[in-house]
Amino acid sequence: MATWTLNLGHSPILTEQPDFLGKEKLREPLTADDRMIFWERLMERHGRHPYLLVRYALPLQLRCPGQALALLEEAQAESALRDVAISPEFVASVGDFRRRIEGSVQARETIPDHAFSQPWVPVIRLPLPTDDLLCTGHARVQSDWTHCCPKQSERFQRYLRSVAIETNHIEGTFLLRPESARCIIRDGVSTGRVNVAPRSVIRDRKTIATILNDTLSAYDLLYDVIEDPSKFTPEIVCAAHRRVMLTARFEGRYVPAGVTRSITRDMVGINSGEDGFIQCCPHEEVDQELSTICELTRGYLRSGRMGPFALSTWLHLALARCHPFNDGDGRITRLFASIPLIKHGYPPILVPMTDKAAYFKAINQAYKGDFGPLAECFGRGMQAGINVACEEDSSASVADSTSHAT
Repeated sequence: MATWTLNLGHSPILTEQPDFLGKEKLREPLTADDRMIFWERLMERHGRHPYLLVRYALPLQLRCPGQALALLEEAQAESALRDVAISPEFVASVGDFRRRIEGSVQARETIPDHAFSQPWVPVIRLPLPTDDLLCTGHARVQSDWTHCCPKQSERFQRYLRSVAIETNHIEGTFLLRPESARCIIRDGVSTGRVNVAPRSVIRDRKTIATILNDTLSAYDLLYDVIEDPSKFTPEIVCAAHRRVMLTARFEGRYVPAGVTRSITRDMVGINSGEDGFIQCCPHEEVDQELSTICELTRGYLRSGRMGPFALSTWLHLALARCHPFNDGDGRITRLFASIPLIKHGYPPILVPMTDKAAYFKAINQAYKGDFGPLAECFGRGMQAGINVACEEDSSASVADSTSHAT
């Protein structure tokens, strides 16, 4: 998109520092990433004032024009609500930015539907699994989880740390050495325990530790939904994405955290190798599609009509093909597809890196109506995660004995 410069004109509400920020001129950080965090935190503290919205939009105009436009339009709307006039120059400048973005979007959306091996299908037309779908060994998974990993126990926490590691591994966010992963699972997340594998995209140990903690904090949101299905809304999905991507969004290509593609206006497809290119929901339909997915899921959770593996695999397929965000969708999909399983006494979904190929193949099979392989994938991963959480008891004992001996 051609270079564009925002013209604020004579709009005091946009140009003059508000009193709630004090009299001294604010010192913005130097880097674009730090500036975004700076203005985000001020909005969290003081609300979405037009002055703050415009400042937050500025470092975003090149990295995510759609999000920047949404912030500028919100600044216009907020000014109108406050009955404060803004300059015609600002209005014209935002209008010009909007036209540039729309032109860029139209230029990108020239791929015909027949070019995709799997065209996008709205959730209301997706296939449904049989209500009684189960995986091999499901009773053992449920029993081991209930008796060996009670909520908030050390084994429970180990399992969640294993989930946090594997859900990032499988997306290529980073890659830990096996001994580092075992140490974190056993003893907890800390920078000193992070040791990256040679192929890891992210190398900074502190960043990886922070991403793991961000991921764990997102899983905290699940339990309110499990207790009250009415809370499964697009807002909670965006809140979880915001947590998962809080740190990871700045690594490589910028990913707006908690902002759907209806706002970013990005088209997304999935290259599935031998299975071709998969079409995801058109960006202009994402918000409505996500709302429908949440509404249908709430109904299924309340009615109990679908068994836990049936609902989990269906919800996984629905979210994966909707792909509500620019990136991070796999992590969010596995997180929320865990709800039906947790509600029925199973652990959250865990897919080990070693099962990645089978997992992606199973998603494609579910698209074609065969949900069994995806359920089997979930079952294998959950049992493996429970085994690791329990095996670490002996490792922890050895570590404790060694520390006492020294």
